[in-house]
Amino acid sequence: MVAEMSIRGGIIDFCILEAIIIATEVVKVPEIIFANTRELKNRTNELLRKAAGGSWIIITRRGKPVASLKPFSNADLQEEQPDTALYRMLRERIAATQPHLPAMTAEELRVVNETLSAKVQAFPSWEAMDRVAKGDPYGVFGQ
Repeated sequence: MVAEMSIRGGIIDFCILEAIIIATEVVKVPEIIFANTRELKNRTNELLRKAAGGSWIIITRRGKPVASLKPFSNADLQEEQPDTALYRMLRERIAATQPHLPAMTAEELRVVNETLSAKVQAFPSWEAMDRVAKGDPYGVFGQ
């Protein structure tokens, strides 16, 4: 079972949704605590202890959620790429035009980035770089 929170007109409803669970797997729904900014200020240590114990704390300002505290996990330290529709679309377009890039390691990509950055920094402006790229390094033909 999974708890889902929805806010309608300032009233918080918890709807219990059915989920398919593998026979031996147990899903524990964390305790969800709501605290306004004043409570956070006055009860910081207590709320941090509860978060460390597995609770999720939703911080509200004027009744609207603005932040959350949750138990720490090692996954929080890993840099994750955003998984948004825009990111996926950009990744697909880059892969279509530059098929060798997705196969490169992070270190290889870093070297490519540093090489390109060094080349770009050699130009006084993006206009000068654009002129060279178009074959008019001295601006003779103009725009």
